Amino acid sequence: MEMAKVNVKTLNKRNCFERWFSPLTPGSMRGCILSLIQTSVGAGILSLPYVFKSSGLILGAFLLTFGAVMGL
Repeated sequence: MEMAKVNVKTLNKRNCFERWFSPLTPGSMRGCILSLIQTSVGAGILSLPYVFKSSGLILGAFLLTFGAVMGL
């Protein structure tokens, strides 16, 4: 596998849209960060039914709202 070389001069010449929305390359920093975010969000979504079952509907809704407010 070939490592992507980053040229600082080229990086500074690209605008934000080109840097953010260019194709992902395997092993890139942006690709790794997105993969970690997807993993943590997926695990959180899969745990929600368990929390509602364990705590009940009212307390589960309160905990979900509380977590959303604290995440701001």
